[in-house]
Amino acid sequence: MTLTQKASYIIQLPLEEKAWLIAFFIGSLISRIAILALPMNKLTRFMGHHLENRMVCIPASQKNTLTAIKMGRLMNMVSNNVPWKCACLSEALCLKWLLNRYRIPYVLYLGATLTSTSVTSIKAHAWVDVGEQTIIDNYDDIDYRVTATFTSMKLN
Repeated sequence: MTLTQKASYIIQLPLEEKAWLIAFFIGSLISRIAILALPMNKLTRFMGHHLENRMVCIPASQKNTLTAIKMGRLMNMVSNNVPWKCACLSEALCLKWLLNRYRIPYVLYLGATLTSTSVTSIKAHAWVDVGEQTIIDNYDDIDYRVTATFTSMKLN
């Protein structure tokens, strides 16, 4: 997509979605700084209610799911066009914040997998689900083992 096409697309967006773009732009910078400056145990305080490493599904209405999908597409657009690194964790933190503002239930997952390179290393990943739909950052065809689960509401 050329710059002109992007500008045309943004101009045609409803006002609310333009506000989301601005929030995601600012949020991606703030989350990037937080990821670089804070240790992970401090950062996880902003992710939601911790459920250890369980896969869960919190039901969401069709309207909430569709809204979340729109948010995810716009977050992806922002993350691909900012001058700083905006990887999956930054995207997940930004999206989670906006989902919270709209009272849309979410599940934020952190996962990891071993990579088979000359030296075995761990590859980490973050993604967000609303209902049964993965909103941002699918698995990239890699089987990530869930290492931490955070939700918008406290579950037993």
